[in-house]
Amino acid sequence: PANLIALMPQAHIGLTATAYPRFYWYMPINQGQFVDFTLTQFSEGEAIAPVYSTRFAVTGESGIVSLQIPDTAHIPPLEVGDRYRWQVELYCNANGTSGDLQIDGWVEYQPPQAELMTALDTASAAEKAELYARNGYWFDAVDQLATLRAEDPEAANLQAGWQALLESVALEKLVGQ
Repeated sequence: PANLIALMPQAHIGLTATAYPRFYWYMPINQGQFVDFTLTQFSEGEAIAPVYSTRFAVTGESGIVSLQIPDTAHIPPLEVGDRYRWQVELYCNANGTSGDLQIDGWVEYQPPQAELMTALDTASAAEKAELYARNGYWFDAVDQLATLRAEDPEAANLQAGWQALLESVALEKLVGQ
């Protein structure tokens, strides 16, 4: 793929079970200088304010990139029920006023119901990824599987779970990344 691609469902909205989710996207081979990441809170369809913004250098290599807002940012947790727009802009020209490639998506924090929390408490790490996916917690399913795959890239069950998750949202072209 030659574009930035948000690892998101086709509707570009995903639920998270955590007030501090990790964001994932695919970065193509590029001549980028840096990336801007912005998270903006919306309430009742209106933008309230940017919650977090950062800029970081890129290597030009392709692959799946993630960003966890650092504890040192001291931002408040996501508000239950509000939607947050996250945006990534890749700048190839350091003097540009907007990114050469841009993507965005939406995240909504929704704490899991007690029944799901109980199931998660007793589940293995791989089972947690499946539980999150089955219950619509996109951000947590991606994060769980990506973390497990990084620890054991050869595990067939994790590869199959990653492939099934990405295929479920028409992102099968990113399975090998």
